[in-house]
Amino acid sequence: MERESATRDIWVELRTNNERIEGIIRVPEDSRCRRIADLIWHADRGASGVLHLTKATVYDLKTEEVKFRKEILGINRQIVAFAAPLNGSAFEKPSGKIPAIDISQN
Repeated sequence: MERESATRDIWVELRTNNERIEGIIRVPEDSRCRRIADLIWHADRGASGVLHLTKATVYDLKTEEVKFRKEILGINRQIVAFAAPLNGSAFEKPSGKIPAIDISQN
């Protein structure tokens, strides 16, 4: 039996042409998830082209009415036009310091 690694939840918003979708993407605890591409990569487990969300709510984009809720939802990656974290915990807050950049490691 394979032991499951520690994860953390990131609350995200995805948009398609017709819906706004809110849900949770599970990422490894040690993942930095600094870019939107990182969120999409973790949501597309197994590179199947389907983004996996839990506790998802789907809203009509025009009326903002709830269309439905699902405990687990798969979304075709190709129809996602927008993705963003809904809580600040997905990305580190700026420290106010300018980071040192080593350009020799291009």
